[in-house]
Amino acid sequence: MAAAAGAAGGAAADNEDAEYLEYYLMTETMPDSIRTAMEKERLAVGMNKTQVRLVMGARPHHPGDPSSVTKEGDEELWVFKSDNRPDRVVRFDQEGTVIKLERRLI
Repeated sequence: MAAAAGAAGGAAADNEDAEYLEYYLMTETMPDSIRTAMEKERLAVGMNKTQVRLVMGARPHHPGDPSSVTKEGDEELWVFKSDNRPDRVVRFDQEGTVIKLERRLI
């Protein structure tokens, strides 16, 4: 019974994240390429940190916040870990814009 309650809670959180993403898309101005990627719940070069969090939070099996944040020179790296999938690494420039997306098998 507790497992079912946990699953229901997780589903509610996923639904809430999807609602935040939908609201953001209705209320914010952004380039068409970013809007299209967000509608498809995909990451894209040119996104900002808020957009990355919204997309990752709306996707199944991913948290909205990164598992780790590190610096490499002038770049900030966010790593999103997921069970049975390659880690997603998002590289940001100094202005907080995505400059590169990577997948890492660890």
